[in-house]
Amino acid sequence: MFLVIGAILASALFVGLLLYQLKFKRLIDLISYMPGPPVLPLVGHGHHFIGKPPHEMVKKIFEFMETYSKDQVLKVWLGPELNVLMGNPKDVEVVLGTLRFNDKAGEYKAPEPN
Repeated sequence: MFLVIGAILASALFVGLLLYQLKFKRLIDLISYMPGPPVLPLVGHGHHFIGKPPHEMVKKIFEFMETYSKDQVLKVWLGPELNVLMGNPKDVEVVLGTLRFNDKAGEYKAPEPN
């Protein structure tokens, strides 16, 4: 009985991870050159930030930048959401100065009325 339940749970986990990889394959391929800390499946780097006050989160981001960044660019996954952190003001100016990259994240759309 436990063997059957274990096999079903293992199969579900495998299918879930496979679907996750297929959904984010293009994005993962595009950012594969970017440096970043080691990632856990599904949670990304979220385990570094859960339950910490904001000032400790900022310290952790600075630690990541010092340890892993190349040219002051770093990728951080918070669950399924990719965040690209830039420390060079010229890079930030290029991104913010281009209308192509100025869409708001999906979280901003939730409180909008229909």
